[in-house]
Amino acid sequence: TKLVEYEIYEVKVEYVDEHLRMFYEKFNAMKKEENTLYIMVHYGLYSSSKMIQIETRGANYINDFANHKHFIDNNSTNFLYTEFDTEKIVSYIKEHNIECKVSDDAGTFLCNYMLFNSLKLSKDLPDTKALFIHIPELEDYSLEKNIQFFKTFIQALEELFIKKGNLK
Repeated sequence: TKLVEYEIYEVKVEYVDEHLRMFYEKFNAMKKEENTLYIMVHYGLYSSSKMIQIETRGANYINDFANHKHFIDNNSTNFLYTEFDTEKIVSYIKEHNIECKVSDDAGTFLCNYMLFNSLKLSKDLPDTKALFIHIPELEDYSLEKNIQFFKTFIQALEELFIKKGNLK
């Protein structure tokens, strides 16, 4: 397991448009090893939640709260789904006494926008998969719990998918 690169995104559609595409282009150019699974894990804050949520799909819809409600991609389906079995990931994590759940609603603004576009971009890159995790406020889910979750999440990816080649 290797962290290739990370970036903190501004909460702006234009920023996500520019940087997500650049990130995928840079990421694709860095890929060198064949038969290697590359995983893009995005995460965002969901302040109304009390536990971590692993998202299953991105909706082809955005509401930027300035009366701009529309499809993200007029040439795409209503939903794009992660290729990871999120139920298996959540079960593995819960077996390690960590609260989390599967979600099929990444919201209607930037988190969903990023997830939908990342799933769309990853479809064009062999051996590249995308996933999105919503985290609650630190007051509701401590930093220690977050660290424990992410360590176990990485173990789940290694055990369930990387070692076994077990995507949907």
